[in-house]
Amino acid sequence: QRDSEKIPFQDGNDVMKFDFQPIIVNKEWSGQYSYLAVPVPTRRLSGIDLSTSVTSIPLTDALRADLGLLASIIKRSNFTVEVQAYTDNTGAEKDPAKRKDNNRTISQQRAESVVKHLVEIFGVHPENVKAVGYGEEFPIADNATEQGRMANRRVVVKAVR
Repeated sequence: QRDSEKIPFQDGNDVMKFDFQPIIVNKEWSGQYSYLAVPVPTRRLSGIDLSTSVTSIPLTDALRADLGLLASIIKRSNFTVEVQAYTDNTGAEKDPAKRKDNNRTISQQRAESVVKHLVEIFGVHPENVKAVGYGEEFPIADNATEQGRMANRRVVVKAVR
């Protein structure tokens, strides 16, 4: 009996789980299963170099593999994803408000770059992907260290429907 199956990203983390349910006809198993695709809520994309001022995301082999798998699942399951990009809290601008605005713009451009790959290269319908740049909001590590700043510069995909 099959209860569920997971589809992994290149690094082994799950991107989608399929829950299988037996199809019962007249109180007997029909020999077939129905399945519900359940996206893993949030997943960080691999193969992305996010140096401090980079706004365009080149399509590396690792990113191509992640996006190819993601695109096939989006198209097969018709769910919507939000591509979220983040920065660290650094920047050339001395005024904190202007720096935050600049970082939000940079992160928005990064997210749009990934969405462009999904739409133009992998054929995902534009209504199924949304780009959101959060800038330096929602850090996941300490911006006081280079390692922390590198962790905060990230692009993640979140299933929203």
